[in-house]
Amino acid sequence: METQASTERPATIRELAAVFDNEDFPIWDRESLNDIPSNERWAELANPYLITLRIAAIVMTKDKGELFKLVKISKQMRAAESRY
Repeated sequence: METQASTERPATIRELAAVFDNEDFPIWDRESLNDIPSNERWAELANPYLITLRIAAIVMTKDKGELFKLVKISKQMRAAESRY
């Protein structure tokens, strides 16, 4: 079976910002994560995509302020890494 390259492109920063500017942005209830396996259990399942899905599920429980804080921390970490 031959795979084809995706013709879709990643969202731009402006497009992502427009999503977060939407007042109806749904925030998942943190209790909805109770059934998500622990980091150790996800690793035991040996599916590399499950970690990404776990991160996505956790991100869905963050409000706008928490998401901006995560982006800021991520930028700071990348800047620190580029110094070395």
